[in-house]
Amino acid sequence: DDDIPGNIRYQTYEVLKSEANNPRLRWAYLPYSMHMAGPREAIQHMIIRKNYGCSHFIIGRDMAGSKSSLTGVDFYGAYDAQAS
Repeated sequence: DDDIPGNIRYQTYEVLKSEANNPRLRWAYLPYSMHMAGPREAIQHMIIRKNYGCSHFIIGRDMAGSKSSLTGVDFYGAYDAQAS
């Protein structure tokens, strides 16, 4: 499952683009969703966005929030992705 479905992400970019209405801004859609697969995925997303030209990346609380399908227990702590 996606954190936010791709079509919703795309529509969000389109709304922001129309609200900004600035020809000096270029909006690019990154078709890559979060899977909350741990600290390494947070770093991977940061690198991908850097390659797209982003200068900043905010890592939120529990970005590494993947749970065991057997026990429901988190594999990582809530702030482990920020410590990477």
